[in-house]
Amino acid sequence: MLWYNGKKGVNKMRVVISAGGTGGHIYPALAIINKIKEQEPSSEFLYIGTLDRMEKDIITSKNIPYLGWK
Repeated sequence: MLWYNGKKGVNKMRVVISAGGTGGHIYPALAIINKIKEQEPSSEFLYIGTLDRMEKDIITSKNIPYLGWK
C-alpha cells in the first residue's frame, strides 16, 4: 500500500490487489477492498489479474480499475 499527499494536503491510500482467478480468491480480495473503503473512503485501488479468468469480469463489474495480462 502506498500513501501520498494529495493536492489538498490530505493523505490518500493507493492499493494494488492481486488474487487468483477463482471465486475463492476474488471474493476475499473484494472483502478487503470494501473494508479499506469503509475506513478510508478516498482510497484508490488497482486490481492486477489475468485476461482469461473470471476475475476480469467480476472485478470490472464492481468499477474497480483492472490491469490484465496473458
